Amino acid sequence: MKTFKYIAMAAIAATMVSCDDFFDTESPSAIDASVFTSASQTSLVINGVYNCFGEDYSYRKRLSWIQAMNTDIEYNRKTDAGYKALTEYNSNPANTQVSRTNGKDAWGTLTSAMCRATSIIDGIHDNSDLKKSEFRYFLGEAYFLRAFVTLEMVKMWGDIPFMASNSDFTSLKRDRNEAFEQIREDLQNARVYLPWSESDSCVGIAKNNICRPNRAAAAALLARADLMYAGLALRPDTWINGGGASCSVQYNIKDAGKRLEIYKEAMNACKEVIDHYGYSKLSDDYSQVFKDLCQDKTSFTNTEWLWVMPMEDGTRGQFLNFNAPGYKNGNKYVLNCPPGTVQSAVCVVPTLIFDFDPKDKRKWVTIMPSIWTGATNGKDAIGSSATADALKGLFPEHDGTSNIAYQKKTSIKECYLGKYRYEWCSREISSGDDGIDIPVLRYADVLLMYAEAAKGGIDGVSPDGADLALAQDCLNKVRDRAGLGPVALNMENIENERAFEFCGEMIRKFDLMRWGLFGTNLKRAMTRMAELNAHTGEFSDTRGKIYFKYVKNDNLKGEDATHAYEISNLYGLAHGEVDEPAGFDKNAGWIEKDFFTDGGVDYIPQIKLYQDESILEYRQYWPIFQEQLSSCDGTLWNDYGY
Repeated sequence: MKTFKYIAMAAIAATMVSCDDFFDTESPSAIDASVFTSASQTSLVINGVYNCFGEDYSYRKRLSWIQAMNTDIEYNRKTDAGYKALTEYNSNPANTQVSRTNGKDAWGTLTSAMCRATSIIDGIHDNSDLKKSEFRYFLGEAYFLRAFVTLEMVKMWGDIPFMASNSDFTSLKRDRNEAFEQIREDLQNARVYLPWSESDSCVGIAKNNICRPNRAAAAALLARADLMYAGLALRPDTWINGGGASCSVQYNIKDAGKRLEIYKEAMNACKEVIDHYGYSKLSDDYSQVFKDLCQDKTSFTNTEWLWVMPMEDGTRGQFLNFNAPGYKNGNKYVLNCPPGTVQSAVCVVPTLIFDFDPKDKRKWVTIMPSIWTGATNGKDAIGSSATADALKGLFPEHDGTSNIAYQKKTSIKECYLGKYRYEWCSREISSGDDGIDIPVLRYADVLLMYAEAAKGGIDGVSPDGADLALAQDCLNKVRDRAGLGPVALNMENIENERAFEFCGEMIRKFDLMRWGLFGTNLKRAMTRMAELNAHTGEFSDTRGKIYFKYVKNDNLKGEDATHAYEISNLYGLAHGEVDEPAGFDKNAGWIEKDFFTDGGVDYIPQIKLYQDESILEYRQYWPIFQEQLSSCDGTLWNDYGY
């Protein structure tokens, strides 16, 4: 179980004033200097930064999924107009899904976190005894958290205001390259002050805990930021205070030599982590990586995660609510499913199902083409007129009449993300607030980032000191875990591997942006979906039916079910699977179902990744919303045609 919890705002009210107006014209927050002479009080103030993540319009709900939709491999299935506008790149400053008038929205909570981290950094430097390991850790943690929230804001809005210190306070929107330089400096400082997680100098509850940052997490976050900085981005062509400039996809850094330096820094940051852990930090079992998350396992030495954003068990955080597959009547039938329904907002783009190598062990961890349902007798699986004898033949050891839980197939337009599942949890989920920690950094990313940085990224020029044999091995190790053989070390293979490895982890959108492939790949995904729907082109060897059987797994049944059944022997969702599977017999437990259509209605054309392809090249970021624009006294503005 988790050892780190959020503290209530009341616990820090005496030491920290509100930061909600950080980028308004008032001065930033202040913390009583005496706090930083006490390690326990400093720890409480640090927790106040984490508290910002738990707000409704922050990572508790919206930012836990919506910031990274849609891509060429993931999309938002929710039909709410506000969500669709944000994820189909047709938003406007008046959108209220991540903005509201009380300041506790996505922009407000992240800037509050930035403000608090800055005050802590200044306070520790000015008042704490940095010879003590506790204060050194807290200083490194504050640097890490400030870098993290600054990078998150750059990812969502592009150019932003930011803080280097309280004396550097300004609410003026600034070029993101200045923010990247601040992120680099913060994370270099974090690497100095943060120990390795297992180290004795890692203090208190932070020791061996993925919920608190460590040296490996700081190095990995630096590499992630550097690859973005050295890459491409949608940017104003000229800087105009107040907005109005044209924009285009271009390098953040115009000087090729400087880009090479940044790739080298990213490479060396990853190398530091690889040298320390070797390949022991890479989990042997891909599914276990996500089971660890669902089971609240926080021991750094026993999981692949380097850092996760902590939420509070069962009371704060709705990560599963938005990212887990759907279910129907699951409570008390399926293990740990909450009452009511879940949002289940994230699905995979149908073409990804066929892009996976059939031997890839990640495929059916990542994709769940079914929902759990709980019912008397299970007739819904094959039809309301099914006899008890037919059901007994369908579900092993089922008497044909009692309550069971089983996976019911969905359709091609609702193939859910399967990495995060209620039935994998180690505790009962009793409400929409599941409190599952939010995934941020894991070791496989370090390996693939090293491979990319050593190749020189999209520039293709390897930095000095690049070990291409190690880079090849890093790529191969990730593929080997998936049950696949080696491939050549090149950017195309790295780009593809990152799709298969990180689907649903809020990474792909920003990878595509830094590679300059955002618009290209989303348009290509829509074209490929049309081919898949028609079974033409590269999808001429596909068809519209699937075949499967049920296998009993009572480890997943809830208290009201006699048995639980999972779909197995799934056939028809890979290239070349166009005929009936070997041994197919409806009288031997096999089921045949349409998957692409329902009543003659094609499902794939209903999936829309963007509103209008003409806007893809200039609407990759969210607008700064009206609440901030109305209170900024002209220091903020929107670019990109908003």
